[in-house]
Amino acid sequence: MIRYPLICIQEFIISSILAIFGCTCIWSIIELKEQRERVNRGWFPKNPKRIETKCDETNA
Repeated sequence: MIRYPLICIQEFIISSILAIFGCTCIWSIIELKEQRERVNRGWFPKNPKRIETKCDETNA
């Protein structure tokens, strides 16, 4: 019976870390899309030093 609380604590810590990581990934994906929209609207200028990639051209 002593092992059960330790397993629950370890699983809770792992699941908490994975949840925080997942929320961070989702937030960053949404933020990148919103930044692209702000640039397209002209709210912020494009970075002239940035090298355009093939991915940028297809997602524009």
